[in-house]
Amino acid sequence: MNRIPALSGTTSHPFRSKARARAARFLHLLFTLTARDLKVRYKQSLLGVLWAVLVPLSMMLVFAAIVSRGGVTLRGDLGMPYPVYAYVGLTAWGFFSSSLSACATSLTANRTLVTKVYFPREAFPLSAVLGPLVDWSIAVAVGFLLITFTDPATQWNYRPGAGLLLLPVVIAPLAALTAGLGMIVAMGQLFYRDVKPVLSVALQLGLFVSGVVFPVPRDDSWIACLMRANPLTVLVGAHRTCMVEGRIAAPSSFVVVSAFSVGALWLGWLAFRKAAHRFAECI
Repeated sequence: MNRIPALSGTTSHPFRSKARARAARFLHLLFTLTARDLKVRYKQSLLGVLWAVLVPLSMMLVFAAIVSRGGVTLRGDLGMPYPVYAYVGLTAWGFFSSSLSACATSLTANRTLVTKVYFPREAFPLSAVLGPLVDWSIAVAVGFLLITFTDPATQWNYRPGAGLLLLPVVIAPLAALTAGLGMIVAMGQLFYRDVKPVLSVALQLGLFVSGVVFPVPRDDSWIACLMRANPLTVLVGAHRTCMVEGRIAAPSSFVVVSAFSVGALWLGWLAFRKAAHRFAECI
C-alpha cells in the first residue's frame, strides 16, 4: 500500500490550534473588560480624559510651589527644570498608583462575573492595568508639550531624538511589576478587606521614596539607601530620562529591575492561579 506523504505546513498540531484559540479569546476578553472600565470611568464626566492630565499637572504645580517658595532644598541632581522633573515622574507614578488601586477592587467589583461565569480570573487585574495605560499615554503626550515650551530663561534646551522610541521598552517592566503586584493585591483584598486602606497609605508614602518628585540624595542617609533599593526608583528614573533625554539612565540597573519585574509578574500569576478556586466562595 502506497503511503501518502504529509505536506509540510498544511497541517497544524491540535494542541497549538487550541492554545491559539484560547489566547485569542483571552485577549478579546481582556480588551472588552478594559473598554468597559474606560467607558464607566468617563461616563457622565464633565472633563473626561482631561483628568489624565489634570491630576499630574496639579500635583506638579503644588510641589513646584513647595520647592520654589517653601524653602525646600533638593539634595540631588535634577539635570532639568524642576516642573519637568516632577511632571514626568508623576506620569509614571500615576500609572503605577492608579493601576494598583484599580487592581485592589478588580475582583470585588465584579462579584457577579466571578461567581457565575467561568473564565481566567486574572483578566480582571490585568484589565485594571491596561486602562490607566491609556491615561498614561495622554499624560505623556501633554508632557512633551510641557517640556518643549519650558521657559527658555532656564537655559535648558530640549532636543528630542530617536531614543524616544524606547519609551514602550521603559514602560513595559513598570506594567509587568504593576500587574504582578496587582494580582497579589486583588487576591488579598478579596480575602482581607484591610488591604485597600493599607495600600492607599503605602502609595502615599511611596511617592516620596521612589524618585518621583525628589531626587535620590547623594549621601549615605537611610532615606537615600531606601530610595536606591526601591525598584520603582530605577523605573521612574528610566522613564524620565527616556522622555526628556532620549536615553535610559543606568542601563545595567534597568535590566536587573526589568528581570525582577518579570519575576514579580510570574510569581503574582502563580499565587493568583493557585488561589483562584477560592474566589467564588470568599467574595
